[in-house]
Amino acid sequence: MRNQTTEINNQRQDNLQPIHLSTYTQQIQKLLHTPNTEPDQDLKLAIAIASATGRRHTEVLSKGTFTLTNHPYLLHFEGQQKKPSQDETSFDILTILPATEVMSAIESFRTIPVIAHLHGLPSSNTQVKSFNVQVNRMVIKLFQETKIVPVLREKKCFYPSS
Repeated sequence: MRNQTTEINNQRQDNLQPIHLSTYTQQIQKLLHTPNTEPDQDLKLAIAIASATGRRHTEVLSKGTFTLTNHPYLLHFEGQQKKPSQDETSFDILTILPATEVMSAIESFRTIPVIAHLHGLPSSNTQVKSFNVQVNRMVIKLFQETKIVPVLREKKCFYPSS
C-alpha cells in the first residue's frame, strides 16, 4: 500500500496542475475572515489556515504551535504531524498572506469551543478524525467544486494536507 501511495504521489508531482494564485488567495482571505456567526466557521478557518501556511489541517487543529517572527510573511512552527514526538523539530514557514493576519485567524480558531476541546488530541482520536472528514468535504465544496483547484487525475478529489 505504501509503495502505491508513493507512486501516486510521484505521478502527481510529475503532472502539476496550475492554479490561479489570485483566485486562490482571495478564497483563503475570505475564509480567514469568516464571521463567528457563520455556519461551519471552524471548518472554514481550519481550511484557510492550512492553505495559508501549507501545514496539514490536523496540525492546525491539534498539534501545531505557531508564533510570529520579525518577517511579514513568516511564522515559526512546531508540531509536525508525521514526526514522532521525540523527533520534534521547529522551523520557520512562509505564509501566502501576511503572517499577522494568519496568526490572528489561528488565535480566533483556537478560541472556538469545539476546537479548544480538540486541541492537543492525537490525530488518531475519533473526534479529530470526524473533524478531518468534515474539513475534507468542505475543501471539495470550496475549492474543487468552484474549480479554484483542479481535480487531480490520480485522485477523485482535492484534499488539503492532512
